Amino acid sequence: MMQYKHQWYSGVFAGGHQGSVSEETTGRTVALTYDPKDAPAIAAVPQLIEAAQKVLEVNNYYGGDDYRKIPPLSHEFKLALNLLVAALQKAKGE
Repeated sequence: MMQYKHQWYSGVFAGGHQGSVSEETTGRTVALTYDPKDAPAIAAVPQLIEAAQKVLEVNNYYGGDDYRKIPPLSHEFKLALNLLVAALQKAKGE
């Protein structure tokens, strides 16, 4: 299993009516969710961001700094990378 820099885990509290997300190393509460089904998705955010950044790093390594200029990429893949960049910027508050 891959080790991530940040690990969050999810749980259920308030009699099963709410979800919680906590940081694994400190136990700090990161988020509370009204629906406990939403907590696992929130807990996955650090890994999703790290994975997305890795995809862009690998792509940039093989294709240069501007992935949009790489000719072999399909239109769909370029669109996916644009969506990925936008999501990372949003997650980072940029």
